[in-house]
Amino acid sequence: MIENGETIAISAGTTTTQVARSIPMDLKVMLFTNAVNMAMEFGRRSPLTVSLTGGVMRGAWFSLVGPGAIESAQKINCDRLFLGVNGISIENGLTDFHSEEAAVNRVFWERARKRIVVIDHTKFSVVAPNVVAGLNLVDTIITGTEASKEMVQPYIDLGIEVRRV
Repeated sequence: MIENGETIAISAGTTTTQVARSIPMDLKVMLFTNAVNMAMEFGRRSPLTVSLTGGVMRGAWFSLVGPGAIESAQKINCDRLFLGVNGISIENGLTDFHSEEAAVNRVFWERARKRIVVIDHTKFSVVAPNVVAGLNLVDTIITGTEASKEMVQPYIDLGIEVRRV
């Protein structure tokens, strides 16, 4: 799903870290993230270039949030966004439990050409308090094979590509 020369934004999270790990070693891309742990893991991997947002680090999540993160995220254009969220529902869209994380993710969302949501099966029908985005601009949902056909069918009915891997 990633092509040579692209700028890829990847939000903080365990599922999105797995996405970053799947980027082929020889692919030349710019990786933009607000995840300190992801940047540290990939900082020495050539020809991958890693760029971090600014901001304040949220403890155990190692994510950068706040005005500095938002300001730097507003200055990028990315070909693809791989976004992790705490919840997805037909009625409420993409949601997050943490307001600061949701704010950074909203900026990533606005600056992306293609939007790919990466979630595990436990996130379906979860509604967290902070809205990240509606479903109207979701290009693809990637989830595990644990997500049942019944879970993903409403999103397919909306015209969203769903990949269960």
